[in-house]
Amino acid sequence: MLLFVLYAVMIWYGCARWRRRWLGFVSALVGLGGVVAVAIFHIHLNRWTGGRLYLPVLQSLLYPYGVLLVVMGVYIACLPRAMPALHCRKCQYDLAGLEEEDPRCPECGLAAAAPRKRHPRGKRARREAATLHHT
Repeated sequence: MLLFVLYAVMIWYGCARWRRRWLGFVSALVGLGGVVAVAIFHIHLNRWTGGRLYLPVLQSLLYPYGVLLVVMGVYIACLPRAMPALHCRKCQYDLAGLEEEDPRCPECGLAAAAPRKRHPRGKRARREAATLHHT
């Protein structure tokens, strides 16, 4: 059963690696192809053994697994590649193209919604720099 989990992780990794590109969606279809191949193998296994090895329970588990694999793969492939450079701090709405330098978010209404510039050092260094600046 671990093989099915590793297979799903491998397919979903491909979908995430190439998300919003055609290779991400191809990864989901390759995952479906593997599940269909296992289902066909189950059918042929039944024929080859003369009905001694019939796996209806495993087939009934295989079909929902295939649906889950493809639906999650397509979902992952549709996710955006990266956070936009200028986004709202509260709802991550893309603020690029707005006229103001530090605009109000049109999605959630947060004033001065652009992300704050982070100080490259830690909290202690920021406090020390602030106290030196005020003295």
